[in-house]
Amino acid sequence: ERIVDFDGKSEVERLKEQRRAARLEKEAKAAKEAGQEVSLSKSEPELEYQPGDPISVFGLESDAGKTMNGMRGRVVRYLQDKGRYEVQLDQQSGQTVNVKPAHLQKVDVTPAEIHNEGEQTEEKPQVDAEARLAALEGEVTSLLKDISLTQAEVERIDLDDVEAEEAVEEVSQRAKPLTASLGRIQSEIDDISIVGLNETQRDVARSRRKALNGVVESQLMPAISSLGAALNKARRAVS
Repeated sequence: ERIVDFDGKSEVERLKEQRRAARLEKEAKAAKEAGQEVSLSKSEPELEYQPGDPISVFGLESDAGKTMNGMRGRVVRYLQDKGRYEVQLDQQSGQTVNVKPAHLQKVDVTPAEIHNEGEQTEEKPQVDAEARLAALEGEVTSLLKDISLTQAEVERIDLDDVEAEEAVEEVSQRAKPLTASLGRIQSEIDDISIVGLNETQRDVARSRRKALNGVVESQLMPAISSLGAALNKARRAVS
């Protein structure tokens, strides 16, 4: 049932307004202090690479990874929870991949790249925003598929089987990281910076961000809720 307060707004609508207000405040502050962002990011010596650093990939041994060995690109950001860097590869139409630091090495820019450094600097905010949006769009799509498959697996469990309780617990453990991803994804969407983009680029980034939030709220949240309900029902049946 939809809970509505005295002003006619649901809890979901209130939450969306709060997140939007927090995001706008963060963007305004970032725009005001944009000159300080570079110095702050460079004060993190524990990171071997910084966003924008030119790198090449080496030493990957999987079939998919081997095709990327020798490719060049630039660092997008460090994914602390994964212990990997998100990098954008030049030879794969800007595709982003997550790579361990041990398989990255800095490379020298070519004279042409040095000559065009000013142009690259202007394009970098757009590249960063597009790369992060593309990565999150892909992650949400993949997550929706995984949640659907997991729920189907729950529904296939024979609850009258002697090993049903063990099967339910096994699926529950695999489902935990799926359901726990929601808050992180929402936070990462809100953290996408549009500072430094021109008006057209900002409009495009805002539109994509709004669409992605729409998918999260209309598809991902209900899917997670449905999976949780299915698991709870199965747990009650076997307890």
